[in-house]
This record gives sequence, structure tokens and C-alpha cells, in this order.
Amino acid sequence: MSVRLAAWIYQWRLPLTAFIIAGALLSIPRANITHIDNDITAWCSKQDPVYQDYERFRAEFGGTRSLIIAFKAETPDVLFATDTLAFIQRVTGDIERVETVERVASLATATIVEATPDGGLDVHRLIDDSGPISPADVRRRALADDLIRGDLVSNDATVTALVVTFDENRIDSVRAGVIQRIHDVVDPQLPRGVTAFYNGSLEISETYNRVTLANQQRFTPPILLFTVGAIFLTFRSWRKTLLSMIAVLISVLWTLGLYSLMGFTYNVLSQIEGYGFAEAGTVGARLAAGDFDRSGGSLPLQTHGGLLSEGYLHGMNHVYEAVEQIRGEAGHRQVERHDTALVTGQLGYVSGYSSATVLVGA
Repeated sequence: MSVRLAAWIYQWRLPLTAFIIAGALLSIPRANITHIDNDITAWCSKQDPVYQDYERFRAEFGGTRSLIIAFKAETPDVLFATDTLAFIQRVTGDIERVETVERVASLATATIVEATPDGGLDVHRLIDDSGPISPADVRRRALADDLIRGDLVSNDATVTALVVTFDENRIDSVRAGVIQRIHDVVDPQLPRGVTAFYNGSLEISETYNRVTLANQQRFTPPILLFTVGAIFLTFRSWRKTLLSMIAVLISVLWTLGLYSLMGFTYNVLSQIEGYGFAEAGTVGARLAAGDFDRSGGSLPLQTHGGLLSEGYLHGMNHVYEAVEQIRGEAGHRQVERHDTALVTGQLGYVSGYSSATVLVGA
């Protein structure tokens, strides 16, 4: 068999070589290693019904690209102090004026609804800016409101959140500058005893992109020199070394091009084989046979639908689904055997970082 295959390859070597080189050249526009695309189109095409539904909901209800700033105070009295509440009011207004910011949710913008003695309803701002701030009153009302407590304020009254949402049509082109401007607004004004923590999809994406691109610039040159040196020591010929490096370049272009076309969905299939749940080369057939289906599959996979169905929350929805399955609280998604769950993550072909968490029921 191998002799016949070798003979066939040799017979068609010129057309095959032309095909491989042409494929590499066509992959060059997709092999962009200086820009990382975190848009949903990295997972599905714009013609996909999933993407079209996402765009429709985004146009109607707004996007999900957010920056969350958590202000942690040393004590509740520090968080609900006049200076701290005035600071929250001030930075809320300043951030609202930053480019691409659509809205800011904080104690300064929160409204509460209270019943009046005559049976009516009184709707007003949590922090009344028409007069002096009463910290004790703001604290009492915030902790008494079920929509604020646990959302904008922690139950122990030491942490409050400021949530910034953006115009998704413009934010990606100016993301780094916008985040830095918000840092410039918040950090210099922090009251004594208050610390700011930044999170949210926008902060995670920017940090991931920055670290990944920095690692490329730092590690690519030594890896390239090591590879060239190893190939030269193997062949003791610069000609063969050059040909080998050309072959490596072509294979890299093919890999990046195919990865761009296929999106991150392939990670799921490759991890099934990598963790030993399927022999190499068999995962496609097992997937088609329904072995990984939620209903009746021997190894239920992505029982909540995965990122394409639930939104890109950096794997947290996978952990949530695993916990619900183990508890037996997954409703119509519940699988028959649910004592152990494996949650895995892979941050893209450039970073090479992977993670795995095994959850076991008590």
C-alpha cells in the first residue's frame, strides 16, 4: 500500500506541489498574526442564522461588550461614605462622556421604587443629586432593594460595581484607547481605602490580545533561530535548511488558513481525541453516529449548546452548565449520568494555552 501511495504521489508530484503552494498563497490573507479577531464571526459566518439572530437582538436590546469596574472598600462605612459616593457620581458622569460608551450602570444611575403611604409608587434615583448625600440612607435603600443588592452592591456592603456598555459597531477599533481613558478617569480619583478591579468581556479581550501579541514578538525570534539551527545541524546543508523552512512556512500558512475558515469549533473535536475519549481519526464518525448527543449519547458533550448557543462568556457558562448537570438541575438538558463533568478551555491557536477542570458531585 505504501509503495503504491508513494508511486502515485511521485507521478502527480508537480500538480500536487502546485496545489499545495497555491493553497498556501490563498491562505496568506487569513494568516494574520498581528491582529486577533475576537468578533463572533470568528465562530460563525455572517450568513449563519445564529449570527443573524445575534445581530437582530443586538440592534434591539444593545450589545454585550462590557467593562466591569468593581470598587472594593475596606469596610462598609468606607464604601458608603460621602466622599466615596461623590466619587462614584463623578466618575460615572466622566465615563459616560468617553467615546463609544453607551451607558453606565452604577449606584449613581440606579433607581429604586418605594411604596408611598397613599398606596402609590415613588420612583427616584438611589443617590439624590438635588441635595446633600445621606450615606446611611443610600446604604439602607441599596441593601433593601433586591435588584441592587447582589448586583450593584455586595451583600456585605463592601463592594460596588460600575458596569460600562459600549457601541459594538465602533469599540473594537478604539478598544485599547477607551479602556486606558477609563483607567485615567478612575484611578487618580480613588478615595482612600478603596481599590478598583477591572473585568468584563472588553477588558479580558484586550488583556488577552495584548499578552498574546507580546508573547509572539518575544518568543518567535528565538524559536525561529532554534528551528533553523536544528535543521542545519540535521542536514549540514544550507540548501536543505532553506527548503525545509519553506516547507514549514507553507504548512503554517495552511494551518492558519484552515483554522480561520473552520473557526474554533475544531478545538472541541481535537480535545475529544486529546483527552482519550476517541481514537485518533475516529471523532468525526462518532460525532455523526450521535455518541456525543445530549439524548442517548454515550458521552454527552456541550449539553448547553456551547459558545455558539449560549454566548461567548469565556467558558463560565460551561462551568455553570457542569454544576447544574451534577446537581441534577439542568431541566430538559439533564443527562442520565451526571456525577462527573469535564470542562475544558483553549484560548486560540496563537497563545497555545489550554485548561481543564474536573467537577465531581458530592
